[in-house]
Amino acid sequence: MIKKTFRVTSLLTSSMLGAGFLSGYEWLRFFTYYGTWGSIGLILAIIAMTWILYESLHLAYRNQLFSLSQFLAHLIGPQLTHVFGFFTALIIILYSGIMLADQAIFLEQTTSLSPLLGLLVFLVLVFLGARLTNASL
Repeated sequence: MIKKTFRVTSLLTSSMLGAGFLSGYEWLRFFTYYGTWGSIGLILAIIAMTWILYESLHLAYRNQLFSLSQFLAHLIGPQLTHVFGFFTALIIILYSGIMLADQAIFLEQTTSLSPLLGLLVFLVLVFLGARLTNASL
């Protein structure tokens, strides 16, 4: 169980860091600006995010929490669950929109497609990926 949980938390951490935090130029600009301390900061950020995700998944597993609302109700109580759930969904939607727009701009720069067409291409790919993932569960 610990090995599976560690794999999941490592995957989540790397996807969060890879999607918007470490997309090449940002990594070079932010972490190398501070030299060795920047690299140490990167390693500490990866360790901290992996530990937080591991503890969160372990807590959910121990208490048989199967949804975000159950997890939030366990952590902060049922009164604030809807408020935090709303803001969590809002952050995820905004983050996804930023990542899709970033990929659409990247597609425009590499293939000379319009950003709107690139955004539509990525939206279709995300939709198909989500459908295939749900079908395999």
